[in-house]
Amino acid sequence: MEAIARYWEALQNAPVRPEVEPGAIDRMMPREAPDEALPFADALEQLTALVEPGLVGWQSPRWHAFWPANGGPASLFGDMLSAGYGQQGMLWATSPACTEVEARVVDWLRILLGLPERFSIDGQGGGVIQDSASSATLLAMLAAREKAGTESVREHGVGHQRWVSYVSELAHSSFERAAMIAGLGRLSVRKVPTDALLGMDAHALDQMIREDKAAGLKPFFVGATIGTTACGSSDDLRTIGPIAKSEHMWLHVDAAMNGAAALCPEHRAMHQGIEHVDSWCFNPHKWLPVHFDCDVFWVADRNDLINAMSVNPEYLKNDATEQGGVIDYRDWQIPLGRRFRALKLWLTLYTEGAEQLRKTIRKHIAFSRGFADKLKQLDVDVLVPQTLGLVAFAAKDNDSTEELQRRINHSRKTWLTHAEIQGRRWIRVAIGAWRTEEHHMDQLYKEIEAAIKTDV
Repeated sequence: MEAIARYWEALQNAPVRPEVEPGAIDRMMPREAPDEALPFADALEQLTALVEPGLVGWQSPRWHAFWPANGGPASLFGDMLSAGYGQQGMLWATSPACTEVEARVVDWLRILLGLPERFSIDGQGGGVIQDSASSATLLAMLAAREKAGTESVREHGVGHQRWVSYVSELAHSSFERAAMIAGLGRLSVRKVPTDALLGMDAHALDQMIREDKAAGLKPFFVGATIGTTACGSSDDLRTIGPIAKSEHMWLHVDAAMNGAAALCPEHRAMHQGIEHVDSWCFNPHKWLPVHFDCDVFWVADRNDLINAMSVNPEYLKNDATEQGGVIDYRDWQIPLGRRFRALKLWLTLYTEGAEQLRKTIRKHIAFSRGFADKLKQLDVDVLVPQTLGLVAFAAKDNDSTEELQRRINHSRKTWLTHAEIQGRRWIRVAIGAWRTEEHHMDQLYKEIEAAIKTDV
C-alpha cells in the first residue's frame, strides 16, 4: 500500500507519458527468472524501480487521452479483497456470496442510473459485470444472433444466412471485432451515416435495412452509442428504436463513458427511447473511481443471453442449478471462470456515496463547458455539439491540427489523442480523471495556447 500511495502522490508532477524507447524496460530484466528468493521488501523495491519509469499516467490529474481509467482507494481494497478471498464465481454453488452480491450491486446501479425495471434482476432481466464494453457488445451480438436464427446458431452454426448489423459511422471498433469473433465477418457491420448532431441517421438506417433485406441479407442487430469515442455524440434511441423493433432486430446500447452521467437526473435525456432497448452497458472503470476492469451489462430478458451462452457439462451440474432459482453467471459471459469484481463496486458506492459521485461528474461537465468556451478565444475551431466531458478542437486543416497536437504532447505533461470526423482531424480533450481539478485545466489551456503560438 505504501508503494501505491507514493506512486499516486507522485502523479501530481510526473510526466503523463514516459520517455522510454521500445525495449528499454526489457533490457533491464535478466533473461531468466531468479533461482534464489529475495526478501519481499527487496523484490518490491526492484520491481517499482523497474516498472514505474515506464508507466503511463492513466491515473494522472492531467490525463485527457482516450477516456479516463479511474480508481480510488475503496476500489483498490475491493480488488485486494477479491484476490484474498480467491473466489471463483462461475456458479452460484461455487460462490453464493460472489453471485448474490454482484446481482444486487448492479441493480443498485440500475436504480441510480434511472434504468427501467425491465432490466432488474428481480424480473426477467438483470445485470452482470463484464471486463469491458467490448465483451458486452460481443455478448449482445451473440444473443441477438441466437434469437434471430431460424434454428439454433449455437448448435448448428451460422448456416447460409448472410447476417448484417448496423452501427453509426462513429461507433467503436468493438462492434466490428464482435462480428469478426462471432464468425460473421467485419464487413457484415454496416456503417450508417450520421446526422447534423453526429448521431446515427435514422432515415439512412431504415433505407439500408430495406436494401439489405431486398438483397437477401439477414438484418439482426443495431448497435447504438451513447457517447462516441471520437466526439461524445449519441444516437437517438427515439428514432432508431422503433425501426429496430419493427424489424425484430436486437438493439444494444454502448454507453461506456457517458452512461455514468445518468447518475445525474438532468443528464437522462439519453434514456429517451430506452423502452426499445434489449441490452445496455456502461463502464464504471471510466468515469467512476472504480479500477479497470468493470463494465456493467444489462439485458431486458436474461433468457435470451442464457440461451445463446449456456452449456452444462457433467462436472458443473449441482443441486442448486438443477433446482432452479439461482443465477449461474458463467452463462452470462464469455469465459467460464469469474472473479469477485462486485466488491470494488460495493466499497466504492458505500464509501463515496451516490451524491459525491454526482458532484464529481457535474464538476467535470462544468470543466468541459468552460474549457470549450475558453478555447474559442484561440485560433482554433471547437467542435459543435460539445458533449458532457469531451471537448474537441482543430486548427485550420488536418496537417496543421496534427502538428499542433504534436507540439502539445511534446512536453509529456499531458496527452491528447485525436479523431477523424467526416474527413477532418480533431484533437480530443477527455475530462473525467477523478483527480482533475480546475488548476489542471488552467495548466492545459496554457499549454495549448503556447503550442498555438509556437512557430517551430
